[in-house]
Amino acid sequence: MHDSRFQVDSFGVHTWRTYRMVCVHPASPEIPAKIYCDELARHHTSKASVVTREDAKKALKCTEFTPENEYVLAKWLVSEEEKCTVLFVVSDNNFNDLWNESVARICDMIQLLVTYNVPHKPDEVEIRFFGMAAKARKELVFIHPVIRVTKPQLGPTKFPHLPQGSILWLRSRPWIQRHHHVRMLDSALRYMAEKNPEDLKKYLHESADPDRHSDFGRVMRWISGQSVGLVLGGGGAKGFIKDLYCH
Repeated sequence: MHDSRFQVDSFGVHTWRTYRMVCVHPASPEIPAKIYCDELARHHTSKASVVTREDAKKALKCTEFTPENEYVLAKWLVSEEEKCTVLFVVSDNNFNDLWNESVARICDMIQLLVTYNVPHKPDEVEIRFFGMAAKARKELVFIHPVIRVTKPQLGPTKFPHLPQGSILWLRSRPWIQRHHHVRMLDSALRYMAEKNPEDLKKYLHESADPDRHSDFGRVMRWISGQSVGLVLGGGGAKGFIKDLYCH
């Protein structure tokens, strides 16, 4: 199957395309899109930045984005993109001005954040938003909480929810080109739902050090064109790779 990311450079070497401006769109206000972007930026090996609607208003000294300042907004987004290797832009469900429309038209990729609590069929806001992003690559990200289970012989251990029923979301969104499953600390999810500062402090404490083996590290490598795929032929090859990893 052909993937638009797989390209050949001037030397005939196969390379992966990287995405410089990534828009992250939450399907509902309870999904922590800003924290998701912060985690991705933290797991990037180079410089990555995160901007929101409020950041743009503060930088451009305006209260809303109208056709009169649409060009200024687009120019500002491009200038922010040039300051880093990856720029994450947080969109929302507010279409009272041109913030979402401008972001959708200029970004390279859109990642839609959903949870299993969100209806699997897209609403009018989502359809309208993705309809404005004609050139951007479109991906779906399922956010899962991390469950802590205590085993006496091992101590505190993390186990994720097993993903089930993802096909329902994918079938109702034929424009999606790839999907990811990402585990996020429950303290971050509670903070977005309840806005409790103690949950935010707990989240910041628990996620102090980036983990390249985490889901955020995996997605960030995919965005930056650094992901590596492995094809195994039989159980013997799997055991060999596992032994190499352990040693």
